[in-house]
Amino acid sequence: GYVMSKNGDTILHIGINQVQHGQELRVGNFIDSLPGPEMVIRYQGHKREVLTVSNAGSIVHTFLLNKSPNNTGMEAIKWNGSEGQDLLYNGGQLWQANGSLFATLPNLPIPVGPKRMGWYHCIPADVAGDKREECVLYNPWDNYIYIYTPFPYHQDAFMGYQPGIRQYNVRLMD
Repeated sequence: GYVMSKNGDTILHIGINQVQHGQELRVGNFIDSLPGPEMVIRYQGHKREVLTVSNAGSIVHTFLLNKSPNNTGMEAIKWNGSEGQDLLYNGGQLWQANGSLFATLPNLPIPVGPKRMGWYHCIPADVAGDKREECVLYNPWDNYIYIYTPFPYHQDAFMGYQPGIRQYNVRLMD
């Protein structure tokens, strides 16, 4: 569980005693009351267990995410824009970094394709143009994508989609 600077300096880490097989490390402003960004990491491999780690390197929350195919697909979402607290997406649900369920995304169909696939492919993107990120969900074996946006939708803010800096390194863009 290490976060490094572009020069290779350690910015944030939790250490091998707490994270022996880390998966899906995400960094964001998950807890407004703490300084700096926080790290969220699956600390037991492809399991549901997650740690939230402060910028100082201390564990502030341990919780379970919902089960998802292969227990992957956790993404940081700037659901509230750059001013608000970031959320985690996992398997059709949005979570706060203290383990509280924020929302279940409605009307997702039962996924088609192999069991390990499904609604864990999430691309965070400001599709609506209002500085908040939507969840763009897709299944490689389906014909549709689903876009969920924060309420209220500001239709007059849409000026055509422009990819942001967070789209350059999206995982699993098949």
